Amino acid sequence: ERSGHCQMMFDVSAQGKPYNVTAVSCSQSLFRSASIKAVQKWNYRPKVQNRQAVSRSGVRTLITFRLADENGKIIPE
Repeated sequence: ERSGHCQMMFDVSAQGKPYNVTAVSCSQSLFRSASIKAVQKWNYRPKVQNRQAVSRSGVRTLITFRLADENGKIIPE
């Protein structure tokens, strides 16, 4: 019943697929599973070095959950 967020960390393969996905911290534990599942579905353009696709490690992003009540008003964290 509150909005929230999760700080995510993961690696990205040379093919652009996230792996080793972890939720570093979440404002509420109920957001953890949804955040991990969401990141696992993402696709990235591969990082290119010397004309070759390479993997990336330690990518971080913040996923924000903005929940609204029945009147459409955003519920604060």
